[in-house]
Amino acid sequence: MEAPHITKLHEKYKDRGLVVLAVNAWDEDEETIRSFMKSKKLAHPVLLNGRSTYYEVYRSRGVPKTYWIDREGKVVGSHLGFSPGDEKEFEKMIESLL
Repeated sequence: MEAPHITKLHEKYKDRGLVVLAVNAWDEDEETIRSFMKSKKLAHPVLLNGRSTYYEVYRSRGVPKTYWIDREGKVVGSHLGFSPGDEKEFEKMIESLL
């Protein structure tokens, strides 16, 4: 549910330095991901085979989870889940980081 909102934010702020990277935490194959991205009209990049990164490096268990990483590479916040309206909070965080 959050992915279309993430793409909109990616498109709006990419020229100001926003980098969006989705993580395929289920390790679906590339064709499955391409099909999903196309069907949902998503434009942001996706890290394939990201299960180990998601679960081992970030120690996350719930999905979706959004991480906010500043220009120095420091995780400065995160958000678990998605409900309509969360995209407004996401935009505020993006504005504060750019």
